[in-house]
Amino acid sequence: MIKINHLLFVFGALVLFALQGQAQYHDFGSWSSIKLEQNMKGPFDLSFEPQWRTDQGGSRTSDFIFDLGGDWKVKKWLKLSATLRMGWQVQEDGFYSFRQRMAFDLKLDEGWKDWKFDFRIRYQSGRVASTESLVDFRRAFRSKFGVSRDLTKKWSTSAAVEAFISTGEGVPELTDTRYKLELERKIKKRRYIGLGYQFQNEVNTAYPIFEHVLLLSFKMGFK
Repeated sequence: MIKINHLLFVFGALVLFALQGQAQYHDFGSWSSIKLEQNMKGPFDLSFEPQWRTDQGGSRTSDFIFDLGGDWKVKKWLKLSATLRMGWQVQEDGFYSFRQRMAFDLKLDEGWKDWKFDFRIRYQSGRVASTESLVDFRRAFRSKFGVSRDLTKKWSTSAAVEAFISTGEGVPELTDTRYKLELERKIKKRRYIGLGYQFQNEVNTAYPIFEHVLLLSFKMGFK
């Protein structure tokens, strides 16, 4: 088994590596979430997940959102999902505007020995009502590759890399990449807490923003 302290060392090394570069464009924040999952009859699941996000060193609430989703496990290795997101997002002038988004996922996963690999393709379409009474439509494709494994009876770890491709202007363009590393601990039956680090950077822009995010999560399942 992989030792927890070895993973913490890798976790810290990734954070330090991501900090290299243009310090004036780095931003720090946190994402805290609570996810409730309900197993329905057959291959269907429902989930509800409120999330609180901060930026500017954790001093400002950037988003407060709610996700309502449904999963359909078509095959052992194939899952289809749909998620509705609603909430509020801070604008450049400091005021908060209502946002909503619909996302559709196709996910493939396969296990190999103690490892589990997955690949997800997502199409999302959303809008944010700006303070100028305009509506900003945002459409994008996202592709994510992830790997996970159990470390002990109660501990597991996962890592993922994701690319964002915007289609809002009619021409697909890579806009962001995201890297994530997480540790999860089982505290009770169907109850888990998680700690992670996420690094996201803008591409194809003269003044990119590098976002460092502390991930805190609690997950509970129902039957």
